[in-house]
This record gives sequence, C-alpha cells and structure tokens, in this order.
Amino acid sequence: MEESITWWLARVTGLDTLHGRIGALAVAGLLCLGGGIGALYAFSQADWFHKAYPAGQWPSDWTGFNESDFVAVVFFTFLTPVGFALLFSVFQHFMRVSSLESPRAHVGVFLIGAAAFAGVILFGLYWASNFIECMGFACLDVSKYKPFDPLKPEAGLGWQIVTGASLLFASVGIVIALMCSLTHRRIVVNEYSMDSALIPADPVNLFATNLTRDWLVYLAYLAVLIPFAFTTTYMPDTWEYFTADRIAQSAAQKVSFALCGSGNVPVCNYPVGCSFYKYMCPELPTATFNTPQVELADFWVLKFFPSNVSFYIYIVGISFLAMVVRSVPPLRRFSARRIRVAALDLYLSMAELFMAAATFVLVFVWCWYWLHDHNFNGYFPGMYPFQSEVVARSCGQFAVLFMSLLMFPASRASIMGSVFGVSWEAGIKYHRWLGVLFLVASFCHLIGTYSWYADVGQFPNYISTLYFVGNLGSIGSWHLNGSMDNFTIPLMMVILWFSLIALAVFAAIERFRRKQFELFYYMHYVSYTTLIAGVLWHASASWEFLLPGVALWFFDRCVRIYRSARAVDIVKITPLDCGAAGNVTEIRCTAPIKFFPGQYCFLNVANVSLLEWHPFTISSAPHGDLTFHIKDMGANTFTGRLFDCASQLDSLLVSVDGPYGLPIDYSKYSTVLLVAGGIGVTPIKSIFESLRQSPLPATRVHMLWVVRDGALLHIMDKVLHDLPQGPFSAELYIDNPALPAETIPSGSPPNTTVGRPNFSRALKSVVGLADPSSVLLFVCGPPPVANACEGLCFEEGWEFHTETFAL
Repeated sequence: MEESITWWLARVTGLDTLHGRIGALAVAGLLCLGGGIGALYAFSQADWFHKAYPAGQWPSDWTGFNESDFVAVVFFTFLTPVGFALLFSVFQHFMRVSSLESPRAHVGVFLIGAAAFAGVILFGLYWASNFIECMGFACLDVSKYKPFDPLKPEAGLGWQIVTGASLLFASVGIVIALMCSLTHRRIVVNEYSMDSALIPADPVNLFATNLTRDWLVYLAYLAVLIPFAFTTTYMPDTWEYFTADRIAQSAAQKVSFALCGSGNVPVCNYPVGCSFYKYMCPELPTATFNTPQVELADFWVLKFFPSNVSFYIYIVGISFLAMVVRSVPPLRRFSARRIRVAALDLYLSMAELFMAAATFVLVFVWCWYWLHDHNFNGYFPGMYPFQSEVVARSCGQFAVLFMSLLMFPASRASIMGSVFGVSWEAGIKYHRWLGVLFLVASFCHLIGTYSWYADVGQFPNYISTLYFVGNLGSIGSWHLNGSMDNFTIPLMMVILWFSLIALAVFAAIERFRRKQFELFYYMHYVSYTTLIAGVLWHASASWEFLLPGVALWFFDRCVRIYRSARAVDIVKITPLDCGAAGNVTEIRCTAPIKFFPGQYCFLNVANVSLLEWHPFTISSAPHGDLTFHIKDMGANTFTGRLFDCASQLDSLLVSVDGPYGLPIDYSKYSTVLLVAGGIGVTPIKSIFESLRQSPLPATRVHMLWVVRDGALLHIMDKVLHDLPQGPFSAELYIDNPALPAETIPSGSPPNTTVGRPNFSRALKSVVGLADPSSVLLFVCGPPPVANACEGLCFEEGWEFHTETFAL
C-alpha cells in the first residue's frame, strides 16, 4: 500500500521523470536562494550598516543589529550556499541534456547561465568597489585614501566588501570554467575519435613526462602562493578593516613595543601617546618569537608575524622537499619504505612519518606562540587578559590552522597529488585526521569561551546576547562597547555546534558514515560552506591561512565543472546477473577522456540521482570505449537503483568527472602482482589488458582474483581463456562455502580453483628470487584481502599499492 501511494504521488507530481525531478530541484533551489537573498536584504538594513555616529557617541537606541537581524544573517549563511548548489546542479543538467539534443539549445542554456552570473558579478563589483579601486592589495600610502569618518558603520562596509569580492571572484572563476568547457567539447570530441594509443611507446618516458609536468604545476602554484604570503605582511588581519584607507593604515603600521608597552602590561589601544593607527605590539615582553619588520617606505612596513612565517615555511618547505625527493630515485625509494605502527595498526611510509614530524613542529610553534608569546591586546584597559581568554582564543587559532591544512588533501585535482605523488583517494585519510583535530580544537574554543564569559561574570548571558552595552562594575567598560557589535560570535556558535553535531558523529562512527554516506555528504557540504564563511568573518587573521587552501579547493571545483559539463554518449548498458557475487551494471560509453590504466572517474547518473556523484574505476584499457563495471550494493543504494534503471531503460543520462588517480610506471618493476577481490577486479582488468596490449620487456605480470561466484569471471572472458601466455599468467579462485570442493563450474577459465587462496604462498611462488625492490603488488578488494597483502609486502620488502574508496 505504501509503495502504491509513493508511486501515485510520483506520477502526479512528475517526479518519476527526469525533467520532473530537475524541475523539483529547481523549485527547491529557488526557495533556498530566494530565502537567502531576502535574508541578506533584511540584514543589510541593520543599524550596523547605516546609522553613523562619531566614535563613542552613539545614542542609547543604537543597537548595531538586533535579534531579527541576527536571524537574518543566520538564514543568509545557511540558505545561500544550499540554494546556489541546487540551482547550479539544475543548470549543469540542462547543459548536459542540451549538449546531446541540440547544439543551439546548448549555447542558449549557457548564455542564460552566463547572464545570471553576470548579474552576480555586477553586484559583487558594486559592493566591493571601495576595495577594488586599488585592487585591494595595492592600497598603499595613507595620504591617498581618505579615512572613513566617522568610524561607524566602517565594519559594515568591510563586511560588504568581503562578501562582494567573494561573490565576484567566485562567479568569474565559474564563468571561465563554463566557457572553457563549451569550447573544449567542440574541439576534443574529434580528437578522441583518432583512437591513438594513450600509453607511450616507451613507458620509461611516462615518469619523466609526469615529473616535468608536476614541477611546472608546482612552480605555478608557488608563483601565486608566495605573492599572497607577501600580502599578509601588511594587510589588515580582519575583514572589518578591508577598506582602502584601513589597508593603507595597516601597511604603514610599525611594531614598536617600547612606545606602546606599559610595564609588563602592553595595551596598544589605550595608553596616552600610543596611536593604534601607527603602532602595534603583537607580542608580550617575555615572548620567545617576535615580529621582525622591514620598512620599505614611510607608508609601507612589512611585518613578519611568527605564526605566518612558520605556516608558509611549512607549506613551501615541505612541498619543495617533496618535489626534490620525487626527482631523485634513491630518495624516492627511501621515502616509500614502510614501517608498521603497532599502536595505530597502520603501515606508514618514511615520507608520511616525516610529514607527521614536520606538522608536529608547526603545531608546537603555534602552541608556544599563541599561548605564551602573543599579546591579545589587553582588551580591559590596564589589565592583563583573563587566562581563559588566552586559552579560548589560542584554541580558535589552532582550529583555523587545522582547517587550513585539511583543505589541501580535500581537493580531487589537488596540488598535493602533483607535488607529493599521492592520489586523492590515498590522501583523503589526512583530510579525515586533520578534520578530527579541527573538531577537537573548535570544541575547546567553545568551552574556553564559555569559561571566559564565566570569569567576567556573564555566563550564560553572553551565549545568547547579541550586543553588549554598559559596564561590568569594577572591571570597567566592556571592550566591545565603543567598537562594533560582533555578530560573528553568536553566529559561529550556531555554525560550530551544527558542525560538531553533524560531523563528529560521522567522524567517530566509521560504519555509520559509510552506511549513511549521502546524509554525511550533504551535511558535510552545508558544514564546510558555512564554516568557511563564518571563520573568515569571525577569526582574526584567518584569511591569511585559510585562503590558500580554499582557493585551491575552489580551483578544483572549477576544474570539475569544466570536466563534467557534458553528458557522455552511451554505447551500451548491460545488467549482469553474477549469481552469488551479486548483480553488476556494465556501462560502455564514449567520452573525450584520456586516462591511464588503474584510474577512476566520478559518475553522475541523472536517471538515478541529480546530485549524487560516486567514484568507479575504469575497467577498460586506454583504447576504444570507456567501460565501468558497477556492483549492485543493495536496494535503496545508488548502485541498486542504477541496476534497476539499467534493467528497465535502454539509455541513461551519464556525466563523467575524471580521470583521477596517479598513473604507475610499471616499466621499473620486474614483477607486477595484481590481486583482486570480487568487483575489485575493475582496475586490475584495465591494467592487465593494457599491459598485454603494450607488453613491457623483462616484466612478468601475474593476476590473482578471488570471487564469490564463477559467473563474475565472465567479465574478463576475452583475456582469461588464452592464459598463460608469455609473461602473463593468472590464478582464479571461487571462494564460496556452498560450492563443493573441486567442483569447478562449467565454462570457467583455465587455472580456476574452488577455495580460498593462501596469498603468501601463491604470490611468493611467482616472485621467486626476484629483487624485492623490483616487485609491485597492486591490490583492490575487501579490507581483509588488502590488509593481508599489505602485511606480506612489509615482510618481503615489495612495493605496495592499494585502490580504495572507503571515505
């Protein structure tokens, strides 16, 4: 009865059709984006933006912003990214549908989207005009820029500038990606039909070619990163002062503790004769790390803050060392050596251990600087800040550091892959580890802040109070009275509690994360989009550390837009019944994609879901059609619904984002062992077929494949039935307790055995007396199979590579 009602509702609403689902998604996106824009308008009417009075002379009815204004900014922060994501997904699907149906319609859809983004760009230009008039980073010489007088609503203008500039640069990047995709699809489709061999005739050149490309990519990234790091030496540390005159004032500021200090209590803002606009004292008298400065001119002084210097030395130094190690074969081999960390039940390479040690040193320097050295500006005149304030704000800085670092491995087309030789799926564990550290630091920041409120006698009042007016008795005027209302404090509390609840559960319970991955993914999206905005608004100096990773992540998103802008041409879709091994969907298509064996792509099947993208390994060799074999993981899963659609429809609307994964130079190995468990054979199939088409001299290739049902073996029929042949051989195992021993199903390929293999004995017999350093074991299968192979490689000294998408 329930299924009948669901079917009837789907039919009535049109959600059982592709166009109906796109329409429903568009309505949801319009509601969310419309709500976000309405909230932005409501927030922009707050006193904070409009009512200006000389500093310290605001009337009693001046509130900066009230509860309704705060609710508006919360709705804007949460609804806007969700609405944009939904509408942009609708736009992309219309682009893909039109690319298959009509080139003219395809251009028309693009022009509609471009017009919408042009409107956003113009709005961004209007809001950020004060910043853009001197390109922001070039606002130098105080005499050229008139101060914003009176002080209010300067912070409101700063918020408008940052928001407008973000919309401007993001929209320009997306439009460029769309324009490139529109042009690229017309050119490369013809190139693909040439069907040229994608594996070089001389495979030895593969590594050298990739290394040269990676050096160029790395140098290009440094060409952007180093100038950006330079701007952090003179730009304001907070968005509140991102106006032209404040940028010029910040550039002219000097570090002069002697002028600002008052005994052991340095308070830059208040003592007589100490001008906030001319001098700063960022460290305490007992500081170990101090801020050196270089005076280029009276109006331009570079301040090298210890936190900034240590962060960028870490980023540039580690990446440069990684490139050097990759370029020197002996160092590369040493860095790949693995040791077992029994306490964590992990095998870590020497490179990973070095990275962990370098990260520990960076965190230690930050802990020492923020907890011991940094001067938190003595917000209470004549008093040293409460220790709880120091701890709370230091934990906030640690959270910013971990958030900044976790952005680097989060990008699929990341510089991390090019520099460190680590693919996205292999590096995502670092993203998870840093994410846990970020959540811990954020929680400590929250608790520390509550302790600080208790110390000033205002807990729990300040948790919900949106503006602070009045005195605190003997302590004196509250430090926000006389500045501006800091709406980011309650806003960040909302965002952080949401993120802690939404992400900590998934981070702590791996099984729950995998079982409810779509819920995790959507909560993850809402969390990090709101966190990025909230942290950049809230945390002092956060932009100096967070923007390099965010920029890299955004560049990756634009690359993915460019890659996935057009649906692929489906050649054939075949549902396969593989008995006890489960159902498998075979998708064969043509696409303008160059790939190497063992790489994978993210697929979106609009008939199944408009929003879901899942990684699947390419199972074909790099010649001819692009093929995927996708196992049905059960009802109500993406793969289960895909199998149902393949059984009912002749064609599907499929989009491809990829390829991803680092290619392996097989020519440097004397023996290549390929181990697969079940449907994990897909990368093995691609590698095995590719190496047979372009055999390498003096390289033996052996495949060991374990399946639950012999029916699954038929997806490699063309390859398996003529083995062994030359240096190529295979062992096939059917591990099914229900199958009697020695009862091999009819039609099975040669060398098929019923039972479970002894991996150690089987693989050692193939390797024989070969040099262990010249043996590669590539495995893709269930965790027990991968773990057994990893332990064997550690014992024998073989090189190990595994393929996994366990996020």
